[in-house]
Amino acid sequence: MQAKFTSLSVVLSALFASQLVGAVPKKVDCSVVRCAAVECPLGQVADTKPGTCCPTCVPCPILFCPAAVCSLGQTAEVVPGHCCPSCVPCPILPCPLPICADGSTPVTQPGECCPSCVGESR
Repeated sequence: MQAKFTSLSVVLSALFASQLVGAVPKKVDCSVVRCAAVECPLGQVADTKPGTCCPTCVPCPILFCPAAVCSLGQTAEVVPGHCCPSCVPCPILPCPLPICADGSTPVTQPGECCPSCVGESR
């Protein structure tokens, strides 16, 4: 009786192996997959790898980022989920008003959130 059981398991193993050899992985229909929201920390960006449906956080590639040219009331900042800086509104914080050595009036420059003395080093 033991010999029949062994030969049956050998047959089943061979059958299973033969099905795997010619098996072609099924493509997943991503239109029916619901992905969790991904919020990546600084220095990482969401990326969906080939053969998957949902993004995961991966390190930012080493790349050259163009300078963000921001308007008045905005500053350049790298926000979570992005690799390069972009213009974001200035936070609403009280700014100390500098006293300019030459008696000039402090000016808020584009891309800066607080006024500074033009022509003076910071």
